[in-house]
Amino acid sequence: MHQSWIKVLWMVLGIFLLTQSAHASFFDDMMNIKIVNTVDELPFSTAWPDIVWQGSGIITGWVDIVGYRNLSQEAGKTYTFGTPASEAIVQTGYKINYADNCKYARCSTIKIETSTTTDQSDDKVQAHFHITLKYVEIYCTKDGCQDHHYTKYADFYDTETAPVQFTLPGNQSVILKKYNGGVYHPNVLSFDVSPAITQIHVRTENGTINHYLKAGYVYYTNKNVPYINLTDIDKWERYGGGKISTQNDEVVTEENITEVFFMTPYGRVGANITEQEMKETQVHPGIWGVIFVVVVGLWYIRYLVKRRT
Repeated sequence: MHQSWIKVLWMVLGIFLLTQSAHASFFDDMMNIKIVNTVDELPFSTAWPDIVWQGSGIITGWVDIVGYRNLSQEAGKTYTFGTPASEAIVQTGYKINYADNCKYARCSTIKIETSTTTDQSDDKVQAHFHITLKYVEIYCTKDGCQDHHYTKYADFYDTETAPVQFTLPGNQSVILKKYNGGVYHPNVLSFDVSPAITQIHVRTENGTINHYLKAGYVYYTNKNVPYINLTDIDKWERYGGGKISTQNDEVVTEENITEVFFMTPYGRVGANITEQEMKETQVHPGIWGVIFVVVVGLWYIRYLVKRRT
């Protein structure tokens, strides 16, 4: 039996050693994933263009929409904040080749002007790269030299699918229930939020509670453009020593509320708070413990009195 266990241990150790590099790579990837709150926190990165040369003759060039700024993704749908055409990241390049056009003359560039524009049609964004080349050909013979001035134009295009333009929601609806009990008079906040909301923040005089509805993980496209990948979570964080807590999806506090706001991947939005005066106060959860102790104590005293009599 002892030898069988040793064989099993050796097999487990061998499997671990064979897969050690794979595990290391997995955990390295996990440790390197960054979490951000908004697109303003996305890291800078150099994009990797897909270079496809176009044109022929003197001017050849390429243009590539490598991605979009301020990207977020949720449930397979990609968003950007501004219009996709204005958020497009475009890279370009060109070459000037006089070899085929200046076989019997000397050519030199006078001026090169370039411009890049983008526009959108339906769900497509098109980038237009325009080049204006001014050059001179100089022919020389035994009788002297002549120069000829030319202007050449070239246009290059790239078309990509446009992300959806994100619409920032307005102020979110909050119900503030004010209980007016003699012993316990809490303020209870309940929320009705847009699907675009990622965080809820409540601040009182001495404490803060944050409810995280979605986490924003930093990922990269295949052209190395960063974006926020939103994933549903349900996490509460409490700071400070104030009398503030949670019950289900509501915030409960005995202190004055100083601020309520919400976060989206594209910034902060406020709250429209509707107050409701409540006539009856529900018993504070801590009171049940006091009541239990009192009842047990009274029962024990009654028991002792009966024993003595």
